[in-house]
Amino acid sequence: MQAEGLRSLDAGETPAPSSSHCMKQPPVNTVATDLPVRVIVPHSGLASFRFAMSSLWVGLPTAMRLALRFFLRDTKAAYRQSLLGYFWILLPPVANTLVWVMLNRSGVVSIDPGGVPYPIFVLAGTVLWAAFNGAIVAT
Repeated sequence: MQAEGLRSLDAGETPAPSSSHCMKQPPVNTVATDLPVRVIVPHSGLASFRFAMSSLWVGLPTAMRLALRFFLRDTKAAYRQSLLGYFWILLPPVANTLVWVMLNRSGVVSIDPGGVPYPIFVLAGTVLWAAFNGAIVAT
């Protein structure tokens, strides 16, 4: 049994440009009263801040795992086809540290590390600077 206003087409026949083969459109002024109504109200004041902080705290472990995966992916991609491979991660900070230690021992540069052994002082500063510089250049 065919629906009212529809007819079957023979092979190779194209439908005529009439509304008889189209789906019926719902009336424009229909109001659905059986649907549930959800009213969304914003948090106010301190409750809004607490909600934001709790959602950040709950999502922190997931964000840290995601950041680690992105770091490992980018590191593998950057050093995958290089000649020295992962050694390039360590070579620039160590070479920079050796240069600064030589300059300090020869008296060209005189920096007081404040009680920390000078090579560790320079290596920490070099690594922090490299991380900061990489973050700025990457954006």
